[in-house]
Amino acid sequence: MAQVQLLGLPAEVIDAICRALCLHCMDNPIPPPSYGWHPYHSGDLYAISSALSCLSQTCSTLRAYAQPILYHYPRPFTHGDLSLVRTLVTRPDLAKWVKRLDLGQRTVSVEGQPLSAEDIPVYEASMAECRGQDGKPVRVSRNWSTDDFRKLVDGPRFQFNPTAALSALVVTRVPNVQHLCVELDYGWEFPFCQPGSLPHLTELTIRDRNMRSGTKASQAEGILAAAPNLIVFNGFMVVNCSRSVSNGSVIEVNLKRSALDSTSLSRLMHGFKKLQSFSYEAGDVSISRGREETPRELFDALRIRADSLQHISLAFDDSELFGHLKPGGLITSFKEMHQLKSLSISAGAIYRKMEEADNESIDDGTLLVEILPSSIQSLTIHYPTVFMFKAIVQLIITAHSRFPSLEEVRLPSLGNIDMEHFRMARYGTKVNVYSTVRERYCVRDG
Repeated sequence: MAQVQLLGLPAEVIDAICRALCLHCMDNPIPPPSYGWHPYHSGDLYAISSALSCLSQTCSTLRAYAQPILYHYPRPFTHGDLSLVRTLVTRPDLAKWVKRLDLGQRTVSVEGQPLSAEDIPVYEASMAECRGQDGKPVRVSRNWSTDDFRKLVDGPRFQFNPTAALSALVVTRVPNVQHLCVELDYGWEFPFCQPGSLPHLTELTIRDRNMRSGTKASQAEGILAAAPNLIVFNGFMVVNCSRSVSNGSVIEVNLKRSALDSTSLSRLMHGFKKLQSFSYEAGDVSISRGREETPRELFDALRIRADSLQHISLAFDDSELFGHLKPGGLITSFKEMHQLKSLSISAGAIYRKMEEADNESIDDGTLLVEILPSSIQSLTIHYPTVFMFKAIVQLIITAHSRFPSLEEVRLPSLGNIDMEHFRMARYGTKVNVYSTVRERYCVRDG
């Protein structure tokens, strides 16, 4: 009876019901997968997706409505199940509906299971049709489906890694994908991507597959070249950018648990010429290689984009060297960042503890007013000590004359007693003081 009533609804209502069960179409956007969390790990989200899957299997009429929407954000049935890969490679009528895709161990993994004899020639035929960025066929080992790439030292490892080869192949089969998350291992690249072949891709996330060695931003070079309208580039455990990468449309870069040197960061700054928002969370000791750049060295690279950067977030609290920075490693000024509107910074990146300090501006309260640009609208300081309180008060009370656009100061690590000190200082000003962290500033929403 319920099925009959559902089929009697107007087409647009059935379509709306299906979209309400789609993780991609939900009103509240789901963030990309991160370490220890995936959208399908959530019981509620999994149940919603399962309901849409069941609806698509009810009858042929409902399948026509539900199946295309089901493939907006497809999920594998089990860990390492290659059925989704097979479907996307062999069913372009379904692959064209994919809007969001996570390529990782839950989607593409042939470790511990051989490829079937029936599938290998299908994949080989598809790879033979692919061309590299130079328009020429990409050489793939004849034994790509069986060779252990870890034992080979000659040639790019990609050619001998079935999981990497299939991941690269799948990317060529989803021309309408908007959000793509890929797990990368050593040597993996995406040579099958033709320039401009992913015109709808707006957000790309890369992360280290094994959570050990880290990944290189340059491994995503093929996808970056294929996405002329990319807006957001996210990276988890990024340790290098060995080659220059570029994308003329990226305006937001977010790097977490990363350990980049200034050379790599400079390459990113030169490659993303329209960059407006940059977020960097330093420090995973396991990938730092014992040598991290100081906040000042990294900021020197950011100055390359002083003409465009409006939002900067720099977190160094988990950095390997953060506890024993020398004065020369601190950021001394943001004044030349004339476009800067919001800044989130670890307090220890701009000052030292009072008992070690030789900077008089800490004592006289001018530290912040001397380093910030007049364009600043929002300032967040993480873990300020009492030695910075005077500088924060001075910033608030002089904002009307020196920082006319300043609207808020956020001090998320402080308790209510300390916060009252700053709230009293703001009387008669337009500056609001908060003890909470603002939700991620998204340049896409203005």
